[in-house]
Amino acid sequence: MLMNVSNLCREAYHRDDDEEPNAPNALLVDCYMLLPVNALVRRSLYEKVGYFEEAIRAAPDHDMLLRLAKNTEFADLPDHLFLYRMHENSISGKNQDLRWRTGFEILRRAPSRYPYRLSTVRKRFAVLNSRLAQVALRSQRPIQAVPRLLAAGALDPVRALLVIFRRELVI
Repeated sequence: MLMNVSNLCREAYHRDDDEEPNAPNALLVDCYMLLPVNALVRRSLYEKVGYFEEAIRAAPDHDMLLRLAKNTEFADLPDHLFLYRMHENSISGKNQDLRWRTGFEILRRAPSRYPYRLSTVRKRFAVLNSRLAQVALRSQRPIQAVPRLLAAGALDPVRALLVIFRRELVI
């Protein structure tokens, strides 16, 4: 399936005023950009922040975006420049459990790189628990989903209500 990711991201996370927030706290919580397919990054910046972490098999782009956000300003091109092919054998499609569990490792490393607000770290924990609960429910493992849903609701009750009432995009 081909999907215009630029449209999806714009609808899901993009601000109405066409400015990228370039806010490391917002990026930690929601990872609202896609990298590397839609980004032009100078080699000197990769040399400064380090290259992709090979030990991170799922979501290395989120880890890289967090490092880039600390060291540069982002700019937005409003044009749709690429299509993203989604297939069932990708990590995003096949191993979502691994993808969201890796998020906990990225989150563990993040505060040593940037002084994130405690509320931001708490909200990211909520997002990760919520996503793992969704994976468990799709895999028909409701007993594993319940503690994750409770944790997500306790950590970020407002977002939990938005998800329940389908006011937030659920990936």
